[in-house]
Amino acid sequence: MHFLINLLNFIYLSIKKGAIPDKVIAYSMAGLLNIPFTFLIEKYIFNDWNMLGYITILLAADTVSGFVKHWKNGTVSSEGFSKFFTKFFIIAVGLVVTHTLTSISLERANETVGDYLQTLCYSTIVVYITISLVENLSDLSGGRFPPIWVRKHLKRFERTGRLSKPEDVDLNEEQP
Repeated sequence: MHFLINLLNFIYLSIKKGAIPDKVIAYSMAGLLNIPFTFLIEKYIFNDWNMLGYITILLAADTVSGFVKHWKNGTVSSEGFSKFFTKFFIIAVGLVVTHTLTSISLERANETVGDYLQTLCYSTIVVYITISLVENLSDLSGGRFPPIWVRKHLKRFERTGRLSKPEDVDLNEEQP
């Protein structure tokens, strides 16, 4: 408590002396006014900011690798950029729906159902982005990276929804 009083006193004296610009004060007040909206967003729209960071990194890597692939092939177009916004929209809606379904199931059932549902939905979104990223990397590397069996596992998972063991993948069948 003593620390908080000293901090408030320091801020007051800094403002009085003009050490803190008016813009900083205005932005701070705007931030304080947004606290109720942040609460509503976290309750009804989305609240797993840690997962959002991972998804953002994957989406950025997918976007950059897709751009480099099309730039290298000379096929950069506005249609390709519009696909990014479509993918972003699909992922954003998927995250909001996941949050909503998980919140409903946590309130109406036990936590195990909500955890399972959240893991399933997040895994689906991550695989969706990863398949595109893997295809981009494969095209950029001339099919050398990532290994064929990784691409086949992801394609099989996309097609069937089931994970396969590495020894179950036939490397002689046609490449995905």
